[in-house]
Amino acid sequence: MLLTPHAAWYSPEALADLPVHAADNIIRYLAGESVPIVNPAFAAAR
Repeated sequence: MLLTPHAAWYSPEALADLPVHAADNIIRYLAGESVPIVNPAFAAAR
């Protein structure tokens, strides 16, 4: 078995897109729109 760290998102393009997507999610959240939820159990507990 060969184990390697998962870093598929780690590219120059992905790093450039990260702040754009984060800002988009913040704007959508503040506007009352839905945003992607990574952990739905955490959101339901709030």
